[in-house]
Amino acid sequence: GGHITIESSVGKGTTFHIYLPKTHSEAQAIPEEIMGVAGGDETVLIIEDEDIILKLVRNILEKSGYTVLTAEDGEKGLDIHKKKKDSIDLVILDLTMPEMSGQMVFEKMLKIDPKVKVIISSGHSEEETRKGILSLAKGYLEKPYKIRELAQAVRAVLDTWD
Repeated sequence: GGHITIESSVGKGTTFHIYLPKTHSEAQAIPEEIMGVAGGDETVLIIEDEDIILKLVRNILEKSGYTVLTAEDGEKGLDIHKKKKDSIDLVILDLTMPEMSGQMVFEKMLKIDPKVKVIISSGHSEEETRKGILSLAKGYLEKPYKIRELAQAVRAVLDTWD
């Protein structure tokens, strides 16, 4: 649907003009892996110290319709949770972070709101991770996870736990 024009002059050079059509709908920007997985309009807080993962998860969830809040460490995440706990529907929490571990953040969140919905995100297996207080998390994502797994886990926790 696009076209290319070329202007050329001997001794001066050549210029290529490339014209590409605009995307017609936002739906085309949604990754194919999450097509068919329901999105939503809930608010999700992501607490993740790896910037690339934080941005990717935020982007995927925003494209699925969610409002997304982010924090790059446990302390900032806990602060956001304290201030906005009534409007946050779900927290995606990395376990391994400097300063304040995800487990410590989770323990403090439970004291603030015992019904907080948290999906634990970790590079360790679920069996290794979901012990003690972490067994109270509503969901688990083992890194690296696929886009579809993320979308399904978010929707499942939001739909299952009241």
